[in-house]
Amino acid sequence: KHTIHDIVLKNYSVQKALVKFPYSIPKALEMATGVLMHYVQTEKDLFLGYTRCQEMVFFGYKSSPVLVSGNPKWEGLHIKCEHYYHGEHQDYHGVVACRRIG
Repeated sequence: KHTIHDIVLKNYSVQKALVKFPYSIPKALEMATGVLMHYVQTEKDLFLGYTRCQEMVFFGYKSSPVLVSGNPKWEGLHIKCEHYYHGEHQDYHGVVACRRIG
């Protein structure tokens, strides 16, 4: 329900290395579905801001993680590429981890 503490302001490769089995960083579709299901059931936001997902998008010279917003109540559901969000502040986003079953 929250982004992992002490992981914000670290780059994505460091964040990804901190998430260990049986947990993993969710894909964008899983994250968007979870955010919307939580909102439909509780009418509350899952978390504030954006979290990075597994998928990477390539823009000319570099890859950038996909971001999903966790607060549809205030902003609606947003799925973006980190490359176009915050510019020089790209390491501001955190990650969430989901426990994998099976």
